[in-house]
Amino acid sequence: GLSLRLVYGQASGDAHKGADQVPLSSLSAQLPECVRSSFASTLNVCAYVILFSILTALADCSGLLPHLTQALASLLPLEQADTLCRSFLVVLLELSTGTSALGDAVVSPAALPLAAFILGWGGLSVHCQSLPFWRKAQVPPGPYLRAKLAQGLLSALLTAAGAALFPLTRPVMAPA
Repeated sequence: GLSLRLVYGQASGDAHKGADQVPLSSLSAQLPECVRSSFASTLNVCAYVILFSILTALADCSGLLPHLTQALASLLPLEQADTLCRSFLVVLLELSTGTSALGDAVVSPAALPLAAFILGWGGLSVHCQSLPFWRKAQVPPGPYLRAKLAQGLLSALLTAAGAALFPLTRPVMAPA
C-alpha cells in the first residue's frame, strides 16, 4: 500500500474530508438497515463464489482447464507441476476452489509459495465481491488489480525466501 502511494500519489479528493461530520442516529433507525445490508452482502459473496465455481467446472468439463494446465505444466520443471498449475489456473477465478486443488500437492516445494500467491491475489471472485467497495472509494480497477497481482507475487517471493532460509520439516497443508 505504501509503495502504491508513492507510485500513484495523493488520491483525488480527500477520503477523510468531512468524516467527523457524520450525523449520529439512533440504533433503532440504523439496525434494520445494517441487517438488510449485511444480508445483501452475504448473498453477493455467495453468488460470486457459486458463479466462479460454475465457470471453473465448465472450463474443466469442456477440456479448457486440463488443456491449459498441461500447456503450463510442460513449461515448468517442478515436482507435481500438473497439480500446481491446475491450482494456479483455478485460483485466478476462485480462491477456495484453487486452495482446495493445492491440497493435492503437499510434497512440492513450490506449494507454499503458491499458497502465499493465492492468498495475496485472492481470485477474480473476491475482486468482484469487493467491486462495490472500490467503486465507492473511487479506486479504478486497473491499479487495484495490478496491486493485488503485485501483492500475490510479493507474498510468493517472500515466502519462497523464508522457506529457503528456514526449511520446513513437514509438507505444506499436511493433515493433522
